[in-house]
Amino acid sequence: MDLTLDINRIEQLLDRRLTQDEVDEYQYWRKGRSVAEIEKTEGFAIILESLGQEVDEANAALAAPLPHAEDLRAAHSQFYAANTLYQKIRQNLMLMIQRSSQTPDFVKQAFRQVSPT
Repeated sequence: MDLTLDINRIEQLLDRRLTQDEVDEYQYWRKGRSVAEIEKTEGFAIILESLGQEVDEANAALAAPLPHAEDLRAAHSQFYAANTLYQKIRQNLMLMIQRSSQTPDFVKQAFRQVSPT
């Protein structure tokens, strides 16, 4: 997601350069807004379900009888990795959505520059 034009416009309205922290905050906020737009769609639920199925499959492999200790360790590692990845992706998406509801102050300030008083 290239937000260079948006950032340039905000800088122009504020008549100053954004700090790197502000640029990062803006990018995260805009990405969160994009994710929030699709959160209520069936596709979003399907994506999360598909990721969860990977965890379920790894868990099933872990529960299956394994002949060697090495196989058990490998199955456990696969389950741990799949579960950790799923949890982190889900948590990050939900956090992005939550934070997207709070417009950064410098963006509000820029919008006030163009809004009639």
